[in-house]
Amino acid sequence: MLPLAQPPAIGLNSTFAPQPYEVKPIREVDNTLGFYGTIEWKDQRKFQMGVLYCDNRSDPEDVDKHQYGWVTKSANFYLQFNFWKTYTFISQYMNGTTDMGGKIAGYARIIDVDYDAVFLLLTKKTGEYRTSVRYDWFSTDDNSTVIVDNSNETGQALTLTFSIKTGEKDVVIMEYLYIESERQARTTIGYSAKNNR
Repeated sequence: MLPLAQPPAIGLNSTFAPQPYEVKPIREVDNTLGFYGTIEWKDQRKFQMGVLYCDNRSDPEDVDKHQYGWVTKSANFYLQFNFWKTYTFISQYMNGTTDMGGKIAGYARIIDVDYDAVFLLLTKKTGEYRTSVRYDWFSTDDNSTVIVDNSNETGQALTLTFSIKTGEKDVVIMEYLYIESERQARTTIGYSAKNNR
């Protein structure tokens, strides 16, 4: 069980989306079997790329003990390129949708969000040492009741990592992470829409 923030749009007394301030992400709600499929191409050990599609086929209107079904679909495109013996470049782009609840006036559901995310990672391995830098960008686009529950958000992050292999199964990792994003819904619980840390 994961705790949620407490914006006015949710909660057991909310007329918008009556839900407790926690979510059970692996609880089965509608007993529907989802699926995923992938196609991948490799060129020896230097280059590989692929696409993966997921659809959990959930019923967005099904509710069990205040936990909703969320229908979520996504397409992932990825590639990896090894070069100069010690360098590896990895990138992934994901685009998808997630919906929950009944339709409002026969149009959008209570929650109807499109999302995009991409990352670029460069890593160098030298003996027992590895140094990596990663850039992330992400965005959500709310297609439903923005006035009541604004799920629009954009952000980016930078990660720097240095690791040392100290044993056959032991690795010491040092990491620096900077993230910034803008989400108007934060203002409903007393925070600034823009945040970085």
